[in-house]
Amino acid sequence: MNIDNSKEQENKNVIAKAIESMSMMDNESKIELKEATQNHNFQSWKNICMSKSGGVGFLTGLAGGPVGIALEVADTGYLIAMAGRAAYGVGHIHNKTIDYNNDIEGILAIWSGVGKSIDKIGLSTNTLVPIAGKIVVKANAKVGLKLATKMATKLSGKIIAKTSTKIAGKVASKLTTKWIPIIGGIVSAAINAWVLDGLIDAANEYYTSDAILINDNIV
Repeated sequence: MNIDNSKEQENKNVIAKAIESMSMMDNESKIELKEATQNHNFQSWKNICMSKSGGVGFLTGLAGGPVGIALEVADTGYLIAMAGRAAYGVGHIHNKTIDYNNDIEGILAIWSGVGKSIDKIGLSTNTLVPIAGKIVVKANAKVGLKLATKMATKLSGKIIAKTSTKIAGKVASKLTTKWIPIIGGIVSAAINAWVLDGLIDAANEYYTSDAILINDNIV
């Protein structure tokens, strides 16, 4: 196997594990998060989350060289943890009940292009099968209620894989410049902010929609 491909797959696996842990918040952290959003509207919450993630990206890339490369693991871990926190925070701002078991997958489905939001009209005009939380798929000869639980597990893996690939691509972009002092920090900050920007917008779309329709090709 090509060494570069092996390293890329390893990075994707690490990112996938981090994504899976995004919903694993203890009760104290959940309470703290809800309280942290109380003095924010959507835009101010988005700004502060992007600023924090961008700041960490800048600091971890500031030194450059081997130190900058070594700190990328911590930077990526923080980015993914912040993404989860930022996404759930949007739910609190919209006064929604947070479903820690299913919300993040619906949000990631939107961000990665696996799914799209639909409203009540869309729900009423399509024959849809609920999978998990707000996630639905179009019913056809291969999809029925009996397969819903099994499909939920398969879709979860596909959504995480798609998201991991997208984030891994951005991490690879950071590594090409992170060995350069200061420049590496600037690029890393910009990419972190870009990831948070898209994910927070996806969370906003998720929490203000009635359901998330998964693309037929993914099903």
